[in-house]
Amino acid sequence: MAEENTYYVTVPRSNDSNTAVISDAAKEVEELTHNSFLGEIMGSILREAMKSGTPIDRIEKEAVVDGVYWKCKVISEKKGGYVLAFKKITDPDELGRRQIQELAVKMIKYLCHDFRNYLAAINGCAGLLQMRYHIPDSDLDGIFGPSHQGEKCISAYEGLCKDPDPRLVPVDVNESLDNIVRVTSKHYKNVEIVRNYTENLPQINASDGLLGRLWHNLLSNACESTEGTGRPGRVVISTGMYGSDLVKVCFEDNGSGMNQTTLAAWKSTSSSIKPFSTKEKGKGEGRSIIMDVMKKNKAAGHSVESREGKGTKISVYFNPVYE
Repeated sequence: MAEENTYYVTVPRSNDSNTAVISDAAKEVEELTHNSFLGEIMGSILREAMKSGTPIDRIEKEAVVDGVYWKCKVISEKKGGYVLAFKKITDPDELGRRQIQELAVKMIKYLCHDFRNYLAAINGCAGLLQMRYHIPDSDLDGIFGPSHQGEKCISAYEGLCKDPDPRLVPVDVNESLDNIVRVTSKHYKNVEIVRNYTENLPQINASDGLLGRLWHNLLSNACESTEGTGRPGRVVISTGMYGSDLVKVCFEDNGSGMNQTTLAAWKSTSSSIKPFSTKEKGKGEGRSIIMDVMKKNKAAGHSVESREGKGTKISVYFNPVYE
């Protein structure tokens, strides 16, 4: 059944001229949506779909055209072509969140750019002083050390702002988690975040950007669940092997926990579960985002344990990659 405000376009694959195919499809999109600019969006998606090695179900873009938000996605591949879906986003709450997110992303990008320039200037001045007065490296650790940490923090913020590369590559789980903890923990200063990592874990195949979004959502949800409990908030992130076949990542908090109905919904693997929230002002998007990112990263599975008033433990499992 077609969704409301969603348009479907079948685009043939061309062995001769991709430009001609994209042009024909753009006309079809314009007739369906009454917006010529969406043809350009569709062309971008189609060009990405035509790249060898890119999984079709992972190609997805969001765009603003004439002030209207659209989700554009390749939903299937047919013999000789593709089926694309263009969904018009009309929900006021979602539009408001997207506008805020867009402004926040722009602001963060500007700040990161300026901060990186400041760090470069500081490092340059320190380097000149070192050459001029033959200062040993150890005496400048107080400058270069924090500068290096600042650069890593900037990179982590930029990683959350940019569209993630959907390609699966070997990723170090502990390093990926550290990048997100470094950014996210600054917003939850009243929550103790404990990292209990197992060293020398095998890597996993994942999209590093999408994986970062998974960690960010799990950590944010865990930290927010500890608010209003009347006790100091604590979140433990642990990594290790589950048996000999899977890499396991756990987020365990001492927050408000879930009731039995919510817990059953979290444990369900069904994609038809209606949005719900474990927080008073939540929008109910946490589980759907997490499940979607886990699917795109080809996670082997997940488990949830929770007791109302005691806390929650969410574990995600991945197949290891051995060189």
